[in-house]
Amino acid sequence: MSKAQRSEEIASTGMGLVNGIILHHIATCIPKAVALNGKEMQLAMDKSEHQSNSWAMMCDSIESRIGLSVMDGNWDLDKIVLGGVVKPLH
Repeated sequence: MSKAQRSEEIASTGMGLVNGIILHHIATCIPKAVALNGKEMQLAMDKSEHQSNSWAMMCDSIESRIGLSVMDGNWDLDKIVLGGVVKPLH
């Protein structure tokens, strides 16, 4: 099994999250689970015309809270976890 296949297999389980996003590092294919707080989840789910701004605010909040820069170009977004249910992010 390749690194990418293993990463996908791990990500499809939800990685123990109730609410959050699952990313993988582009260079290493290592998955990363990021639990989201209520406000970040609200921003992640925004489908309005301000969706891009909401996503940027969510990423800024994650970086401030845990130090992970989601939008630094090193991460691919894989899944979102809503109430323990894993769904495609896009």
